[in-house]
Amino acid sequence: MKIRSGFVSNSSSSSFVLIGERIKLEDIDLTDKSFINKSGKYDSGYYAVISELSEDGDTIIKIEDESYIDVFKKSNELGFYANMDFYKVFYLQYEGGMMFNTKNLPLDTDVYIECGQCAQGEPDSAEDLEEMMKGEYWYEN
Repeated sequence: MKIRSGFVSNSSSSSFVLIGERIKLEDIDLTDKSFINKSGKYDSGYYAVISELSEDGDTIIKIEDESYIDVFKKSNELGFYANMDFYKVFYLQYEGGMMFNTKNLPLDTDVYIECGQCAQGEPDSAEDLEEMMKGEYWYEN
């Protein structure tokens, strides 16, 4: 298990805790629902974490469908070179404490715990993500 920490305080951002498996973009399988948190208490799914895109912190983007994957694949063509990590997320929570049962985590993989600040006003669609990568997307605070 690897741990990265770094909570900071800023009124235009939120703290987050992400627990998941770091994967490559090409390993995202949107048909795999076996790891999805069924309790409804926490978010889970496939996510991208773009480091320090905004001065307010990381940008966390849920990968909803193939259109997001297509945009990430062409990020360099769009002139976007920020550090992007992709995760199969078991638990994601913004603000507040998090309790989870470790028996629900896979034993056959490295599990990452990411803690940090995320910016408000993240892209709501693959089209917004593409505009952001082109430098045409503005964050709303």
